[in-house]
Amino acid sequence: MKKQIHPSIKAHLLRSGFYVLLLLAVCVIPLALAQQRTNKNAIRPAPAQPQTQLLPPDLRPAPVQAGQRISQIPLRSSGPAGIRHIGILPHPRLPEVVLYDQYDNADTASTSSQNFELDFDAFDDFTGDDFVVPSGETWNIEEMDVLGAYFNGLGPAVSFNIFIYQDSATLPGTLVYSATDLAYTSADNLNFVIPLTVPATVTEGTYWVSVQCNMDFGVGGQWGWTDRTVQAFSGAAWQNPNGGFGICPTWDLRTTCVGEPAAPDQVFRLVGTTGGATPTPTATTTPSVTPTSTPSVTPTTTPSVTPSVTPSVTPSPSPTPSVTPSVTPTPSATPTVTPTPSATPGGCVFGFGYWKNHPQAWPVTELQLGNVTYTQDQLLSIMHEPVRGNGLVSLAHHLITAKLNVANGADPSCIQQTIADADALIGDLVVPPVGDGYLSPRDVNALKDTLEAYNEGQLCAPSCDNEGTPTPAPTTTPARTPRHPPTLPHHHRPPR
Repeated sequence: MKKQIHPSIKAHLLRSGFYVLLLLAVCVIPLALAQQRTNKNAIRPAPAQPQTQLLPPDLRPAPVQAGQRISQIPLRSSGPAGIRHIGILPHPRLPEVVLYDQYDNADTASTSSQNFELDFDAFDDFTGDDFVVPSGETWNIEEMDVLGAYFNGLGPAVSFNIFIYQDSATLPGTLVYSATDLAYTSADNLNFVIPLTVPATVTEGTYWVSVQCNMDFGVGGQWGWTDRTVQAFSGAAWQNPNGGFGICPTWDLRTTCVGEPAAPDQVFRLVGTTGGATPTPTATTTPSVTPTSTPSVTPTTTPSVTPSVTPSVTPSPSPTPSVTPSVTPTPSATPTVTPTPSATPGGCVFGFGYWKNHPQAWPVTELQLGNVTYTQDQLLSIMHEPVRGNGLVSLAHHLITAKLNVANGADPSCIQQTIADADALIGDLVVPPVGDGYLSPRDVNALKDTLEAYNEGQLCAPSCDNEGTPTPAPTTTPARTPRHPPTLPHHHRPPR
């Protein structure tokens, strides 16, 4: 006979068992969870460590800045870069004052004005803008302040050159002042303060000033002078004497050569004192450097000589030649003269731009270049033809100008041999666009520079802009002080 467990004892045993089970659960479950986490960590693969290999400093790629252009050819201008901020320049210290000020209304584009390394001499270019000295005043310019920008690189500029020209039919004419390798200060790489070690003294009249950056493209990239949306006097001018960009080998309107018609001027101001002695112009030849090697304007790696602002380049229309040039058996350096009323009293010379734009003033209706005789229409078409790296076209521009000056009565004594040598070099070649002749720029530069100096009144005949003023003996082309051994541009791809 089974014994019955008292109900109260049975209830007590059940509760005790429940508490034991609950205690086991509290102790065992955390241990199980911990073990589970341990197991998971044990089988999880360790994260791969990045493999770091340090390159020598000279092999590490340079960081590319946002918006930086990688190009092998210098640009004529930089592209839009947002709002241009003009800094507040310090007030001149007495007795200096602000002589001329158009430091305002900055555009977002800048136009190249730079002296490149030897490998890119073909791209050396100049931007200029005009200013007026009031009647009866004499200015001693002691500082030039400009707004500029680096593009195709980060700079910094090595130094700056400043050139001042007399006005010639609303373009830069005779060079009256030059200062090279000038030191500068710039706190923000936008506003550049350039003191002149020797003041430029100018009397009443219209002048042009050009500021040019000295910097190797392969080291610092390219520098540009900031455009201005408001025009004062004539619009800014630009030239590329050695033909790398293929346009404007001599001064012409910047809006025609480079573009940006909405911003026809440049941002700058002149600082100095008033009064002083009447200046004596120091005539020098137009800055031009003979290249040792001329890079192709059409490289195979992402080439572009088009400004990043994509300005529209609108060369002056070229008249269509009316007849085929006739070949003359015997070369002659003497232009064929057809009696025509003279445009100006003889004895002085006009520049290339004057004769190109005033055909009604020509003293002859045909000229001989080399062994070929051209009509006036054909000669005008040649004068409007862009150089595009063809030395024959560049030489023809200055040879035509010289022959017109001689035919107009200017003293030819110092230029006759140069004219004869130029004709001999041209020979039977027919100058574009009349023909398809070609000469290397390096083969013509010496003759071209001498002809250009003559046409600007720097040799034996005075400029018609300064008739009656004795012309000082010319000096040599401004020397380029070596800044460091020439180097090839970095080909992480050249310029600006």
